[in-house]
Amino acid sequence: MPSALVPLPPTPFRVADALAAGCTPDQLRSPALHTPVRGVRMATGAAGDLEALCRAVALTFRPGDTFSHLTAAALLGLPLPTGHRPLERLHVSSTHGRRAREASLLAGHSGVLARHVFQHRQVPVTVPARTWLDLGNATGTGAGAVLTAEDLVVLTDAVLALRHPATPRLELERALAWFVGGRGRQALGTALTAARAFVDSPLETRVRLLLIRSGFPCPVVGADLFAEDQWVARPDMC
Repeated sequence: MPSALVPLPPTPFRVADALAAGCTPDQLRSPALHTPVRGVRMATGAAGDLEALCRAVALTFRPGDTFSHLTAAALLGLPLPTGHRPLERLHVSSTHGRRAREASLLAGHSGVLARHVFQHRQVPVTVPARTWLDLGNATGTGAGAVLTAEDLVVLTDAVLALRHPATPRLELERALAWFVGGRGRQALGTALTAARAFVDSPLETRVRLLLIRSGFPCPVVGADLFAEDQWVARPDMC
C-alpha cells in the first residue's frame, strides 16, 4: 500500500519547510494554494486580503526588512490616494546598507532604521511617523508622485488621529527635524502646518481645505463647547 501523504502545514508556509516535512511537489501545486512570492504558499482564498498577503510575504524577510510606504499606510488603516491598489505592489524597506528587495510583487527600498519599525498584526511595519516621512517624497506632479498636496494633509490628519499607536504632533515635528535633507521635507512641513488633530475622516479634511481655499478662515477643529460649565459637544468644525 502507498504511504499516506504528509498533510500540508497551516498556511502560509515556506515551500522548503513543507518539503522538509515530507510533503510532495504535487501537493504544493494544488489550486487551493497561491504563490505570492517564490518559495511561499498561502491559501488561494486569502490572496485578496492585504494582511494575509503580507504575513505570507514576510516569511521571506531578512532581519530588518519591513513593510513601508503605501503598504505600511494601508496596514495602519491610513487613507490611501484615489485609485491606489494596495495588493498590486507591496513596499518593503531594508535596513541601511542592505540591498533592497527585488521581486515582481515587491517595490524595494532601503535605509530604514530598527527604531522605526514595530510589529503590527503579526508583521513588521514602519511606525506612523516614518511612514509619513517616506510618503512625503511621493507628493507632487512629477514622475513617481502618487499623492497630491491635499492627499498629504489628509494623511497627516489621519496620522495625528491614530490611537494605536498614538502619534502626536510633537512626534511628527521631531521626525521632520531628523529628516534633514530628505526628499519631500518641504511638502511634509507644509502639510503638518495645515494639519489638525481630532479629525475623524478624510472628507472632514477636504471640506476644511476647501473652505480655506474659498477665502474663509480656517475652522476650529476639535473644540469642546460648554454651556454654563456643562460640556455640550465637540463639533467636527466650528
